[in-house]
Amino acid sequence: FATLLHLTEGNDEEDLEMASRFRSILSSMPFTLIHLTGDYPLVDYAIPARFVHVLMIVCANGMVGVAGGVLASGFTIELAAYRTKERNRTKAAKGKLNKVLGSWIRRFRWAKLSKDLKMQQETTLRRQARAQNEPPSMTTIKEALRKPAWRWAMATLIFVNAVAVVAESVPWCVKICGQAFFDYFELISVLMFTAEYLGWLYSAPVNRQFAMSRKVFIWSFFGMVDLMAIAPYWLQSTLWLCGYNVDLQIFRIFRVLCILQLEIFGDAFSLLLDTWHKCKDTMVASGLLALVVWLLGGVLFYEFENGNEALDGALDSVPGALHYTAVFLAGEWALSDFTPGGKCLCMFYCLCGIAVFAIPLGGLFEAFESSMSDRDSDISLKPPLRPLSTAATAAS
Repeated sequence: FATLLHLTEGNDEEDLEMASRFRSILSSMPFTLIHLTGDYPLVDYAIPARFVHVLMIVCANGMVGVAGGVLASGFTIELAAYRTKERNRTKAAKGKLNKVLGSWIRRFRWAKLSKDLKMQQETTLRRQARAQNEPPSMTTIKEALRKPAWRWAMATLIFVNAVAVVAESVPWCVKICGQAFFDYFELISVLMFTAEYLGWLYSAPVNRQFAMSRKVFIWSFFGMVDLMAIAPYWLQSTLWLCGYNVDLQIFRIFRVLCILQLEIFGDAFSLLLDTWHKCKDTMVASGLLALVVWLLGGVLFYEFENGNEALDGALDSVPGALHYTAVFLAGEWALSDFTPGGKCLCMFYCLCGIAVFAIPLGGLFEAFESSMSDRDSDISLKPPLRPLSTAATAAS
């Protein structure tokens, strides 16, 4: 295909710049390889070259991705085999250890577990006793916050807040509704979120969900999200009252984070946490390799392309080169008129670098699939519920 593009585009008298790019088969190879990865920074081709591109897209684009696909597939297979091997070795080690030190470990663990359970029970009893002496209003507020009507109202308010934050950034929306509308809506929303936060904080000593402790609620995920949603607004208001006009609009956008409190995200966060625990070691190792590829490529692009007038100074500094190198590793070639050294590095990135940089993402996908499989297995192992009539018959 590099030869065909050289023959069809190398003599293009209407576009001398394109003709210069494809003046030889060697100079055509980097651009052809970039196109074979699926990216098209150059599109102004002559009609014969366009037919070549149609043929290239239909027949050959997927072939270049085979190398990266094989590498990622091999990494995934090896990672899955490694996990299976580790599980089996851990299981075997536990079996041998139980035979040798089983009774001692069981006694030690049982003593420690009994001690922990006793302390936990004493703490729970103390908190329950203290909860009985708390004002009845705490229980009333807790039950009110748990009512479906309140939960649906807050879910609706959270969703509308997300829409309002987006709409406030659009000039024509502000022009139609007026900035005062968004300011009053933000005030009402913050007051509602603040009331909910204070309600949960006040009723925490009688709420088992937060271990009957206000400290547990404050440092819980939902408590932190609530606080991040309302704190910037009250901080800006306080500074304004003190005579300091500070714009914290960028932090006030944190109101959107309240959407994370919707119940539909509960299982998602649990699944993502399981995924992270499964792949964190792999992510660190493969991420280090990807970091080396990125940094080394950025420095080499800077060395090769520093002073290249065709790139308008885009790679004349290491930070700029690192920025564009990250774009290249994502599969997007915003620049393509490289020097010979840059073209060689470009071809290496097309063939290997992008695949290596994608390995951490492949490990994440594998861990996510493993977590989904484990969760499906846990669900399938649960005993089915008996019908009510069968249960009643057995009870009688």
